[in-house]
Amino acid sequence: MRFSLLDLLIVVAISAVGQIAAHSLQPLIGIATRGAVEVALGVFLSGLLYLLVTPPLYWLFRLTPLFLPICPGCRKRPNGYLVTDRQWPRATARCGACGQTAELWWRRPQSPPAATDVPILILRWPHSLGRWKSTPGKVPT
Repeated sequence: MRFSLLDLLIVVAISAVGQIAAHSLQPLIGIATRGAVEVALGVFLSGLLYLLVTPPLYWLFRLTPLFLPICPGCRKRPNGYLVTDRQWPRATARCGACGQTAELWWRRPQSPPAATDVPILILRWPHSLGRWKSTPGKVPT
């Protein structure tokens, strides 16, 4: 898992907005008590906001997702990847554990790339978390 100061600031800001929204919505939905109900509503709203707000932010600023993919070669989540070539929205990376090369796509390419034996991993929604779909050397249509 990759977690930087910028990711932490995004999570804190969204959590603050979610808690403020929960506090503001309490009188409107008829909840008179404070405490656990307000916190639970705030956590729910914060999670919902995170799923709605962070994918476009990560996409716009081209941030790396929190979870890097499992290596298609050794089937383990390595401590890191060595990026050998980067051309947005694609990066060629080598696994830090086994040395297997893979192409990481931040979005589905407009036109299919040339046929290759290199495994291709495509980032799926939500882009901020890092859910990856593996394809064996070709991009699905």
